[in-house]
Amino acid sequence: WSYPKQDDPSAQRADYVRKMAALIDGAVAEYGVVPIIFNQVSDDIGIAWEIAQAAEGKVSVDETSHEPRALRALISRAEVFVGTRFHSCIFAMMAGRPTVAISYLPKTAYILADLGLFGRHVSINDLDVASLSRLIRHDLENVALAESEIREAVSAYKSNYLRLSDYLVALL
Repeated sequence: WSYPKQDDPSAQRADYVRKMAALIDGAVAEYGVVPIIFNQVSDDIGIAWEIAQAAEGKVSVDETSHEPRALRALISRAEVFVGTRFHSCIFAMMAGRPTVAISYLPKTAYILADLGLFGRHVSINDLDVASLSRLIRHDLENVALAESEIREAVSAYKSNYLRLSDYLVALL
């Protein structure tokens, strides 16, 4: 993300790297998770490596360019998923994985609101590591509950979408 409307985009980017590394370090220290940064967009590989290098522990960076189906399968194995690219968040939610989105465009908040998952995103422009850590901690300590919340939201969304589709067809 280039922070196009911020006063100092390079400082914002450096702050994002630092905060993501701190988030990863905290999750590793507290829960022993194995962090992997997946490649959805090859332009993100550089910042992925910056985050990995800024973190104290080992962070795997997946540089392979995957077909969507393969990326979705990889993401589905995550215990908890934190994503900035929203399509990856969609893959995680479709797999029922506890998901927290880092929103860089309003569409993320809108889609999560449509799903009834209001509290599952934070803004990239004022990324708060403590808030993000609380969301992740909640999911890691309540995996079954978080999975259920995600699955129910996705199921309801699919159901509502099908009903809307049926309604639109009936109008034509």
